[in-house]
Amino acid sequence: EVVTDTAFTTPTLSFSTEYSWRVRGTNPSGNGEWSLVRKFTTKMETSTESEEHPTEFTLSQNYPNPFNPTTQIQFSLPQTTHVSLEVYSLTGQLVSVLINETMNSGNHSVNFDGKHLSSGLYIYRLTTPEFTQTRMMNLIK
Repeated sequence: EVVTDTAFTTPTLSFSTEYSWRVRGTNPSGNGEWSLVRKFTTKMETSTESEEHPTEFTLSQNYPNPFNPTTQIQFSLPQTTHVSLEVYSLTGQLVSVLINETMNSGNHSVNFDGKHLSSGLYIYRLTTPEFTQTRMMNLIK
């Protein structure tokens, strides 16, 4: 199939099937060499019910760290509970409330944008009625 863009969306693929592909560039001067053949295999269809369910509360280190100006904070909840995720300066000043609500069990991810903050270390804290943990992150502009 001829693609005139830098991206190609495949039609629906079958589960547990090996596919291969290769590309080459074309311009008014002619055709380039074909790339090496690349292969991948799709996985078997799975139910969302079989997804791994967290068995404990966790607060992961933000990524990337250091960051500029955005970073991602991930955490896991083994049960539905009220969650507070807050960011503080090193002096203890509340900088941002990222979450303050009841959330379902599972793995969660929140983006934090520090574009209005100055460079430095910040503390983020996850609090539930059953769990509290803090970590540090470094904003470098």
